Amino acid sequence: FFLALHRSLSSSSRSLPHDRVATLLQSMLPRAIASRFAATASRRFLHSSTMAAATATSFPTTQFAMGAKTPGGPLELIEFERPPLGEDEVLVDVHASGMCHSDIHMVDNDWGEGQFPMVPGHEVIGQVVEVGPKVTKFKVGDRVGFGPQRDSCKACEHCEAKAEQLCSSFKGLYDRDFGGYATSIQVPERFTFHVPEGIPDEMAPLLCAGVTTYAPLHRHAKAGDRVGVVGIGGLGHVAVQYAAKMGCETVAISRSTAKEEEARSFGATAFLATSDAAAVKAAAGTFDAILCTAAAHFSVDLYLGLLKPRGKFILVGLPPAETSLTFKPFSLVGGEKQLVGSMIGGTQDFDDMLAFSAEKSVFPQVELLEFDDANTGFKKMRENTVRYRSVLKVKGYREKALAAKQE
Repeated sequence: FFLALHRSLSSSSRSLPHDRVATLLQSMLPRAIASRFAATASRRFLHSSTMAAATATSFPTTQFAMGAKTPGGPLELIEFERPPLGEDEVLVDVHASGMCHSDIHMVDNDWGEGQFPMVPGHEVIGQVVEVGPKVTKFKVGDRVGFGPQRDSCKACEHCEAKAEQLCSSFKGLYDRDFGGYATSIQVPERFTFHVPEGIPDEMAPLLCAGVTTYAPLHRHAKAGDRVGVVGIGGLGHVAVQYAAKMGCETVAISRSTAKEEEARSFGATAFLATSDAAAVKAAAGTFDAILCTAAAHFSVDLYLGLLKPRGKFILVGLPPAETSLTFKPFSLVGGEKQLVGSMIGGTQDFDDMLAFSAEKSVFPQVELLEFDDANTGFKKMRENTVRYRSVLKVKGYREKALAAKQE
């Protein structure tokens, strides 16, 4: 039947009205069977006047994800049917998905924005398997990545300046849609990014940790500046690499010297332990900029004291919503110091970061986990034992799961 249908359609225009498809079906099948297929035939095989056809694909509709069904709940395997592809969307077979501590904040509903069931994940690399009819930048087979932002208004001054992360209509990758802990994902073309050949799939954390640290350093630091990086963790170990490769005198800053050797291996030329009062005093007023990746309650006064006049304290770490930072106004006003916030980056930042990372070999240190072992990744993040990012191996899981269903 399907061969006959294919021949009939191939001999006609690639675009047929609904009633013509129904007529073809009814001429080939008994009435009872035809009625089941006629309503969906144009969606399966053709396009109509109200929905243009996307690039043809045999990609399965049944997909799998690891998600939390309730706030704070464990990640469970979820089977789902992927939705129809939007005309400006790219459908991607996910190969690898990074695990970020903000995924825990979202699953725990620390920021009060959770929609459940929730499939987290916003550091994704995979391969294009289908594109909508209005997509022009990507084709089937391209390697691409996604970050924390799914959409924006596309029309405001910030969107026009490719600073979409500042748009008041910012939409996260998994605000209401499923995120990257899934075997497939579809995202508007504007927030899809080409991944250079020099970046392996397992470097997916670049799509969050990379841009979150690259963008503010690119904006607020220059070669020759003395730059401090507070917190040598999932974000900080990448920030140290960027600052060093940008030509900055890079100082890793942590409470103790426990990570000094590793920090130097990432490119730090010096190390400052804030528990060493004498060392902190000696470093006062010597930094052009300090990038803080710590996500906790603390006083900013110590770090403001380390800055040169008009130096910048740049915050990228985000703790639970009720957590506050403290500082004394005199610490800020004296020397005209600046407090700066930075949130991920715009689309231009993503492209620049990926190109820079490939050229300079700036890569996160990762631990690979099987896709259905995502709870181990969450456990290690909660215990602060990851060195330094966990990445889920997603490629091939769907085929394995579908085969298991048929046994």
